[in-house]
Amino acid sequence: MNAEQRRIQCWDVDAGYAAAQERARCRFSGTQLVLQGRGYQEVGKFRCLSWLPGLLDGESSLAPPQIPNLRNVFWRAFTVLKPRLREYFQSEFAPVFCSMLKMGPMAGELDESYCWHVDSGPSCHLKLIIFLNDDHDGATAVISRQDSRKFIDAGYLQHRRMFHLDAFAEEHGISYTPYKIQPKAGSGLIFEPASVFHKGVYPTFGERRVFQMGIIPWDKPWENFYEEHWAKGYQNTNGFPRYDLGDSGGA
Repeated sequence: MNAEQRRIQCWDVDAGYAAAQERARCRFSGTQLVLQGRGYQEVGKFRCLSWLPGLLDGESSLAPPQIPNLRNVFWRAFTVLKPRLREYFQSEFAPVFCSMLKMGPMAGELDESYCWHVDSGPSCHLKLIIFLNDDHDGATAVISRQDSRKFIDAGYLQHRRMFHLDAFAEEHGISYTPYKIQPKAGSGLIFEPASVFHKGVYPTFGERRVFQMGIIPWDKPWENFYEEHWAKGYQNTNGFPRYDLGDSGGA
């Protein structure tokens, strides 16, 4: 079983996310699914969250319990994204993890999130990155779903994460085009992290500040998930919960 097969077995099958996705879609009466061909898309302005960057003034990262008014953060983000998320998933949706991060110029050992990778987790989930500031030259780089598939099929996931892909691509005859998303404060990037290769790009000056969350298909509005989990002390910062994904009840 290779790395991708292990991920699918762990999250889609054993953890129940594929079944939860199917249940959510069965209960949804939305428009026809429109797939984003590339597996990623830059999204509109989140000026409504302009107060977030200051929370990182004295911290390199913040977990959910340290983020004040978290429900309000979700509400403001989903006010912008709700139609797009419901169309993509063909169901309701829920935020399953979140965190805030600050990164300055590279110093010392290379952080693996700044090497090319796909994330662990269920096949059907999205990651939203909201760029909180733009007084730096850092960025996020992505490769389309189609080009990412070439690297997966060539066995990239069996290797240690790489900072540069050119040598591997040349060895395996892969043509690809990386896209560098240069952030504007208040803009965002939403993508399929389990199938789209991506990495952070270190700034050479300033500090890169982001808010990120993982989003899954759910069979009730996100507020229900919030009340059942986040409001009761749920503290997941950068991954997927291992709780009962059985029928959440109701339509």
